[in-house]
Amino acid sequence: CFSMSGWGHELLIAFLTGEVTVEWGAFFLVHGVLTTAEQLIRRHLPFSVPPVVGWALTVAVMLVTGEWLFLPPLRRCGLFSGVTEHYQGLYYGFLAAVGL
Repeated sequence: CFSMSGWGHELLIAFLTGEVTVEWGAFFLVHGVLTTAEQLIRRHLPFSVPPVVGWALTVAVMLVTGEWLFLPPLRRCGLFSGVTEHYQGLYYGFLAAVGL
């Protein structure tokens, strides 16, 4: 499942930028391996991990792997700045609509 998503994202970035990178494929491959490792570790732990710890680890992994593998292709082709400006506009528009 993760590998197919990785290849699909690779095709998308190749279409958008005209270059083939393995960064998005690697991003999803790493997440597939980490998800499998997490399940194996959880089965053998004599205790359950508090949900807040799991959430914190998930966010940390996403931030690290996102900066390392997912965002560089977007930054190289200039899509990252356009997307962030778009969502920033939506955010401020929402705040204005609700009177904040």
